Amino acid sequence: MANDDSLQNTIGRAKEEMGPEETSVSGNRNAGEKRFTKSLQVLVTILVASAAFKFFVVDDRARLIEQDLAVSALDLFMEADASVVIFYTENRLLPEGLPAAALSPFVVYERLDADRYSLQVIYPPHDATVERNVANIAPPRNLESLLNL
Repeated sequence: MANDDSLQNTIGRAKEEMGPEETSVSGNRNAGEKRFTKSLQVLVTILVASAAFKFFVVDDRARLIEQDLAVSALDLFMEADASVVIFYTENRLLPEGLPAAALSPFVVYERLDADRYSLQVIYPPHDATVERNVANIAPPRNLESLLNL
C-alpha cells in the first residue's frame, strides 16, 4: 500500500506541475490567435482604405481626364471647322486640304464636292465624322452627340 500511496502522490504532484504548464501553452496559443486576429484586422483596414482611396480619388481623376479628352475633341473639331470656314469665306471655294495643317494628325479633312466637306476627329474614344455644307456654315447642331460627349 505504501507503494500505491507514493505512486498516487507522484501522480498528484505531476498533475499539479503539469497543470500550470498546460495552461501557459493554452495561453500562448490564445496569444498567438489574438496576434493573428489583430494582424487580420489591420490588413482588412488597409484593404478598405485603399479601396476607398481608389473609388474617391483615382476614379475621380479618371472622370476628369475623360472630360478633358471630350473637351479636347470638341476643340479640335471647332478649330478645324473654323479654318475651313475662314478659308471658304476668303476664297469662295473649299480648300483641297485642311488649312490648319497642325491639326491634321487629329482631324481628317475631305472635300466631298464644291459645297460639301467632312471632318473626322480622330481622338479616341471620341472619333466622329461630321459632314458640312458651306451653304449652311452655322455651327452644326448636336455636335456633342456626334462626338459622343
